[in-house]
Amino acid sequence: MEKVNCIICNQYNDSKIAYFIDNKENMTYHLSKCNSCNFIYLNQQLDIAEMLDHYKSDYIPYKYRKENLYDYFFSILQKINFMWKKSVINKYNSNKNSILDIGSGNNSFSHYMCRNNFNCISYDKFSELADINSLEQVKNECFDIITLWHSIEH
Repeated sequence: MEKVNCIICNQYNDSKIAYFIDNKENMTYHLSKCNSCNFIYLNQQLDIAEMLDHYKSDYIPYKYRKENLYDYFFSILQKINFMWKKSVINKYNSNKNSILDIGSGNNSFSHYMCRNNFNCISYDKFSELADINSLEQVKNECFDIITLWHSIEH
């Protein structure tokens, strides 16, 4: 685990406000509040090696096959979740349709949005299934919508 600067204002000045214990992983996660801009985030954070350990090929959102009943129910819940996310995007969307999905995992949300007439590019530095693995690849691109459904909490 590593202590990080605030991702909003880049200050190294936070106060711990809560903590969570993951007994399964034997880890403690601290919720901190930046004293400069009031952003609340996890600090300390997992380093790259620790993150990669959490996102192995058996991580359920990365799976494509429905191997058992649990996976089947997960896929149903995932589709409901995607429909909800699309409705949120449409609520604030004015006929804009280019999306950058950051933290895309196995690319399934991006694929769902493409099937629903959006132009979507997925980015995930931990998944080889994403369209791109570096934001440098799109630094000169413009997007109407940027989603971070599974990124901010990390």
